[in-house]
Amino acid sequence: MSRSRKKSPYMGNTGDKSEKKFKRHNNRKVRKKLKNIIKNYDPDNDILPDEKDMVQIWDGPKDGKSRFDEYDEENEKYFRK
Repeated sequence: MSRSRKKSPYMGNTGDKSEKKFKRHNNRKVRKKLKNIIKNYDPDNDILPDEKDMVQIWDGPKDGKSRFDEYDEENEKYFRK
């Protein structure tokens, strides 16, 4: 296994490995807000908000992903599993 490499050369722009906790927290928050809005929903006067407006995606631990095109000794540490 010492020679195993990633199949796709993508990596997050910051040092955090996963966004799992952030996504779970935000999805729970959105579901809770929507549940409360739907309880008090009046179809004649109210408009349901978009889920993307309820969450600030830029507050996440990663700030997008980048691709490493070339495999060389300098970038070798990013290709390890």
